[in-house]
Amino acid sequence: MKKYACRGVLCPLLSLVKFLLLMKLVIFIIILSSFQAIAFDASSQQRINLDVKNLSIPQIIEKIENDYKYRFVYNSELKSSNLKLDLYAKNATLDYVMQNMLKATAFSYKKINKGLVVIIGKPGEKFSIVIEGK
Repeated sequence: MKKYACRGVLCPLLSLVKFLLLMKLVIFIIILSSFQAIAFDASSQQRINLDVKNLSIPQIIEKIENDYKYRFVYNSELKSSNLKLDLYAKNATLDYVMQNMLKATAFSYKKINKGLVVIIGKPGEKFSIVIEGK
């Protein structure tokens, strides 16, 4: 029985073709597996449509809770806030709505997990702007 011995010009060319086919397969597998690593949390991508006039922050929060899958946790001092807001958001993210709702207050927010939002801050804090110059 004779072993096949590769001789001539074709032998290096065949091994190069095999190597390139193997590399194509490896790259294809890497790309295919990377598509599975990309995942989006559906609750963080949910869009909000909101049009409220002359409502307090707790009333706006209650409306968002009733219409969407978000839950809010906040201090009782926020409930006693008598600030009335007009807020319009069409196809907006929760971040946009919360930033516009809380921009005139000393409160801030943090999203914890899957639709849970914690509002933090002290309502007694005042913003002070110091302007210096000639």
